[in-house]
Amino acid sequence: MTTRKSSNHPTFSLMAASLLTSILFCSASLFAQKPSFVTFEAPDAGVGNLQGTVPTSISNSGIIAGYYLDTNTLSHGFFRLTNGTIVEFNVPGLSGVHVSSVNSRGQIVGNGSRVQTVSVYHGWLRNPNGHFILIDPPGSAFTSVSGINDNGQIAGTYQDAAGVLHGFFRDFNGTYTTIDDPDAAQSIQEGTQVFAISPTGATIGKYDDENTAGIRGFVRDQFGNYTNFDAVAGGDSIDIFPIAINLGGEITGDYFDTAFVSHSFVRDASGVITLFDMPNSTGTNPTGMNDSNIIVGEWTDSQFNEKGFQRDGSGNLTSLSVPIANQGTFANAINNSRRITGYYWDTANAAHGFVK
Repeated sequence: MTTRKSSNHPTFSLMAASLLTSILFCSASLFAQKPSFVTFEAPDAGVGNLQGTVPTSISNSGIIAGYYLDTNTLSHGFFRLTNGTIVEFNVPGLSGVHVSSVNSRGQIVGNGSRVQTVSVYHGWLRNPNGHFILIDPPGSAFTSVSGINDNGQIAGTYQDAAGVLHGFFRDFNGTYTTIDDPDAAQSIQEGTQVFAISPTGATIGKYDDENTAGIRGFVRDQFGNYTNFDAVAGGDSIDIFPIAINLGGEITGDYFDTAFVSHSFVRDASGVITLFDMPNSTGTNPTGMNDSNIIVGEWTDSQFNEKGFQRDGSGNLTSLSVPIANQGTFANAINNSRRITGYYWDTANAAHGFVK
């Protein structure tokens, strides 16, 4: 299984604990220079190096969810209501809490590790009443939850006792379905990984192809039908990360070329793929998309400065950077009201959340 440098991509492995240490801080002020950016922080977030708050998801109802690191660099969950109120939470029995997704009902999903066995991940669901449910498909030795839609359907990846990777789908009643691409290899550290779920219950991800030994993308519709695809035909890519799917079935993500440079793609519902990059980019990585096919993500310029970007439904690209001194701006998610959430690193190497 191929791993990658970007912490915003959910490649699954036994070393996934590194996901929980990719961290950040936020501040609760309105930027005077550009009122469209508002910053915020979890009350107990640390303000030191590699501490703080990182929003990871925004629902169509405007709820933002994410995680923060305290002064001891321990991670905890939080969510922010539309009136600005922030609620912090811990998951009973788990540490290293990472938040993946929130829906319009206020249901939140993520991952964490057992306090006594930090190498073992479990998924979890937090309901609006504060009740937690562990998310572990039958046969799972290691679980990573990727997303939840407004119907309460959950998707992600698990690793079985033999080290084989499988995707999973959990319906709102708690019934699990294993997702294995028909062409996926079934060997240690290989198999099928699920990265996102659509409003209708379609899932997307990648798999290790047993026929070609390559890595391909797939979409599984809500009826269980699989369609496999490549970002670039002819072997010009070595990995692919389908990262978001919307109501219309459009998919966005990125891929590595043979020089290990990441490029972005969008695939329409008919299967036509369009490649795109920010101008002068040394790496472009989508992280979210709404139902209007507006894509957000991060990119690195020729001077290796990291910035956010937005691509509208017509293909126009705009760079995003908070209007104060920073070491990088990251746009993580966008909802159907076109509200964007993410974070930025300040010059002291602390990070701050924002909503735009």
